[in-house]
Amino acid sequence: MRDNHVPLDFYSIHHYTDFTEDPVDFVRLAQEYRQLLDSYGFTRTAIQLTEWNYGLVDNPTDIQRAAFIADSLIYMQDAPLERAFYYRANGANSFALINSDGTFTKPGDAYQAVGSLSSTPLRLATTGGDSNGLAVEAGRSWSEHGEIRVVIANYEVPAADQGPFPPNIMNNNFPIPGIGTFTLLPRRTFTYADNDGYDLTVNNIRGGQSGLLVRRYRIDINDSLTLVDSTIERGASVHLTATSPAPSVELVVISALRNDH
Repeated sequence: MRDNHVPLDFYSIHHYTDFTEDPVDFVRLAQEYRQLLDSYGFTRTAIQLTEWNYGLVDNPTDIQRAAFIADSLIYMQDAPLERAFYYRANGANSFALINSDGTFTKPGDAYQAVGSLSSTPLRLATTGGDSNGLAVEAGRSWSEHGEIRVVIANYEVPAADQGPFPPNIMNNNFPIPGIGTFTLLPRRTFTYADNDGYDLTVNNIRGGQSGLLVRRYRIDINDSLTLVDSTIERGASVHLTATSPAPSVELVVISALRNDH
């Protein structure tokens, strides 16, 4: 294509995180393909992750998959990806975002929580999150005293998917007879500590002296994007602490107080 000066509009990849179950894999994979495409001169070719999910072999709980999804979507914000297509929306399996009756599954709740950041598209700087499973994303709406949303996803890579690969995987290569050999991303090792909750401060909130409605929604083994706390605060900053051990997701919504409060 390069030799014949044929444009390559986009490059499509699929990835399931078998043997790593690491939500950062999508970032690492996109970076590798970005380097590959750039090396051939396709610097303007978009990378599209047209199928992704947790590993196909492992069977996580619904809340594990939900936290994994939220983590992955947040980390993808800094990946050289133009689009990412989750597999799948519906179906009689644990992958589904939507139940047969139209309600959201816990993975669907996680997708909804992160997706709600589209209503607060001005990305805000955050600190305290990491690339090991505690992912944080925040945004504000366009209006002067606009709503602020913060998503905090807490996920842990299973111990069985850390460190060296099992003996049947040599040099990061996983053969499937009759299909092919797949090169896996190197596994990482983690030490999780002090990650059973969060201490959140949001500063420089415009119009905060007039009153703020602060709501916390939680996804965990018991809650499904459930409103777990609602308070009224006044001032230019909001400080929240909560216990939220992995796997879990919290959505914090801060909005200007309406006249009826």
